[in-house]
Amino acid sequence: MIYTVIASNGQSYDLPPKTIDVMEKLDKILKVDSEKSSIRQKYQKVLDFVKFILGDDNTAEILGGKAVDEIDVGELEVLVLKIQDAYNDAVNDYKSEKLRSTFDSIPADKLSALTEIGKAMKK
Repeated sequence: MIYTVIASNGQSYDLPPKTIDVMEKLDKILKVDSEKSSIRQKYQKVLDFVKFILGDDNTAEILGGKAVDEIDVGELEVLVLKIQDAYNDAVNDYKSEKLRSTFDSIPADKLSALTEIGKAMKK
């Protein structure tokens, strides 16, 4: 599968495959606030993760700097969430399509009956 994130600079970046290693590192980063580390250490870990995923040059291009002191950490946080979403999109799209196809397979007369039952329950 191909995973792509669209960054705040409007550019799209391909992500590495969704491996166990990547997911374990993402999970650890999403829990970084629960660690007993300084704010600087926490954001450095998050920045290191993004560099691992996107590479140093792409990370600097997106965030406007290479060091944790040079970047907007709010933008860094949003980027991590966008990376998480990009990895989850394929599964979420599949589930949505499956639900849609299940709904589409319900005969029209049964849908109409369900609508009427719903209306009656509101009264």
